[in-house]
Amino acid sequence: DRERQPVLGGRQRTRREVLSPATQAPLDGWLYERRWEPLALEAAGTTPTERGPCLILADERGLGLQLVRALERDGRTCLLAFRGQTFRALEDSRFELPQDPEALAEALRALPLPTSLSDVILLWGLDGADAADLDPARLDADTLRGCGSGLGLLRYLIERGYSQAVWLVTRGAQAVSAGQPL
Repeated sequence: DRERQPVLGGRQRTRREVLSPATQAPLDGWLYERRWEPLALEAAGTTPTERGPCLILADERGLGLQLVRALERDGRTCLLAFRGQTFRALEDSRFELPQDPEALAEALRALPLPTSLSDVILLWGLDGADAADLDPARLDADTLRGCGSGLGLLRYLIERGYSQAVWLVTRGAQAVSAGQPL
């Protein structure tokens, strides 16, 4: 057989091209590719005027405040939470919440949030360090702030039976494959 190499020391060498068809066939049923399908906004949910209040966990850069102003101009009610050490009410619709996942879930349980809450937006992930400024301690703190607070928030929402939109906003995203849109 011309595809096989001479036997060396009791072993036979075979070129990769010969084995390729044999190794691909059994894996075809096991592999898959996840594809996102874009939807028109009107097909994805209700119109903004039909939605209930929003809970926005605001970043330090001010995007949360801008978002509240824009949504309130459109007639939406917004509850705004800033990151703090413990739960603390600031005004009727503004308060501080801790970033620790357990403490955050506990503080949210204590809040008199409306049952008609329609959107929950976590912007704390925007406050992370730039890649050039990261060190191990800062990375741990940023992970707790972004991922940990997201877990605490989701834990609370799942316990509550919440099934509306949850937005976990970050920055510095990278495409999974080169050339893919984010």
